[in-house]
Amino acid sequence: MSSSTVQLPEDTLLDLAQYLDVTDLISLLSTCRVIRQIQLQKSLWLDCLIRIREVERHPHPLSNVEDLSTLSLHRLQRTAQRAGRLMKNLRSNNPRPTRIHHFSVQPRCGFFCLTGTRFIVTHDEGIASCWDVFNGERVAHLEIPDLFVRGIPCMDEAGKALICGSIGGDSRVDRLVAICIDYRAGARVSISHVVSPAVNEQFAGIFYITPQVAGFSGRGYIITWSMNPNAKVTKQTDEVPRTPNLSCLPLEQNIYIFSQGSIATDASVQCLPLFPRRHPQSGNIDATPNTIVIPTRYSFASNQKQLRRISIGVMTMTSHVPRVCPPRYGVFAVTCRSLQWDGSPVSVVHFWQGETAERGTVLNTGEAYYYEQRDHIRLWAVGHSGTYVLLLVDGVSSNERDGYLGLLHFSSTPNPHTTFRKLDIRDAFALASVSQIALDDSLGTVFLVDKEGSMTIISYA
Repeated sequence: MSSSTVQLPEDTLLDLAQYLDVTDLISLLSTCRVIRQIQLQKSLWLDCLIRIREVERHPHPLSNVEDLSTLSLHRLQRTAQRAGRLMKNLRSNNPRPTRIHHFSVQPRCGFFCLTGTRFIVTHDEGIASCWDVFNGERVAHLEIPDLFVRGIPCMDEAGKALICGSIGGDSRVDRLVAICIDYRAGARVSISHVVSPAVNEQFAGIFYITPQVAGFSGRGYIITWSMNPNAKVTKQTDEVPRTPNLSCLPLEQNIYIFSQGSIATDASVQCLPLFPRRHPQSGNIDATPNTIVIPTRYSFASNQKQLRRISIGVMTMTSHVPRVCPPRYGVFAVTCRSLQWDGSPVSVVHFWQGETAERGTVLNTGEAYYYEQRDHIRLWAVGHSGTYVLLLVDGVSSNERDGYLGLLHFSSTPNPHTTFRKLDIRDAFALASVSQIALDDSLGTVFLVDKEGSMTIISYA
């Protein structure tokens, strides 16, 4: 370090440091005693975490904390340093695990991770349980007859996770259930729930939950409930898409209905009010949707129109359920299609770009970018950011008998592109027996569950 740099005022050093990515920043702080002094400034780590999220487009486990300045210096430092190590590992040629451990859950139960925490939730008909994955212990449990846990959790409130469920049959909703898992007290986790008035609808869509409302979309309607046990459940039926494979993204007072399309149709996004709005003069309900059509692109057809003209006899297509994400990182939806094209397998993952405007209340959509995998994608899991996707791939073309695990990363800057990397799992699991996978991209944690209920947790941070 040159003497002229060391002699710079501290505020000048802080201004220079805010333009460094976290890896370069940590290298700078190790150069000499004078430079190391600036690491005691909270503003340095605040700027670093903001850069990680808004410039590097990488999630960190503090994404749901509205005011980072309220956190301690130690926690800011630890979070930024861990995020730096994780990005360096995940974006290397061969990401290597730092820790692998196992524990058992109930066979054939569903599960999802609570992003940025040490907890997962397992669920089966009538039950929902929260587990501490570090200790392999169940820390909270809920039993309700005929309960079905639906959708993905909402992590928008610090220290809490909201989960939507329903009471009824597998394809029927008698009542909605809002489940709250409170982990603000660390290992002392509590679980509570609220039940709605009668709904009595057939379920044919996807569920959603926010800190204000819960509900689900069906073929031709949207159900909305304010999570008050005495509040009326509302139903909108005007102009709602009647196509399969829908996902919905609630933003403030609006809900965006995403349809991934098919071989014959393009993808589309419709914006509808979460609550019925009445016209100020006529008093009639105004539910006119704003529909945006987004062309789907495939690598083996120059455009969608050419693809439609191809005989369907040479192609079969199966679609995984699309995943919608809060567009904090430039992606609002991810889709995956597995195809047989002239007898050969191919899978295509699309990243649908999106940003929010008007203080986060309006979704502006952009072009979709795709990644093509010349093997069949058997299982997939999308991280909270939407920019990282965990793929379990059947390794036919690579002669890997059990398949392989890979991480797909979409970067929107400076030029949109995707990067696929095989993950080193150190023979920790027989991939052929894996039945479920999940990804926490903020902590760099991969979850694998086999048919017997054995869970393997692999950390790359």
